[in-house]
Amino acid sequence: MCEGEKFDCKECTQRDKDIRDANGKRRWTVGGETVLGCPQKLITEEVAWQVELWGKYKRFGFPYAGGWGEQPARVFDVIDALDRTMNEIEHKRLEKARGNN
Repeated sequence: MCEGEKFDCKECTQRDKDIRDANGKRRWTVGGETVLGCPQKLITEEVAWQVELWGKYKRFGFPYAGGWGEQPARVFDVIDALDRTMNEIEHKRLEKARGNN
């Protein structure tokens, strides 16, 4: 199993391993942490849960019954943080596409 708690390297296809550099030649930095090889090593069970929660929210709406007032504060923290992150990524992508590096 990778250092991340949720990922089993044996489940990756060869294409995924090539993209993620499972052999450890490429250096990845995520959130200030650097790792050689597969960046999935940096993804903990907590991070995987947060990304899964956000993805389901985007597709299906709130994860708990009721409106926004009935959702746990932690859910809003995750949704807000990932929405901001995705907006920043999209903004950078658009700036790069426009040639405004």
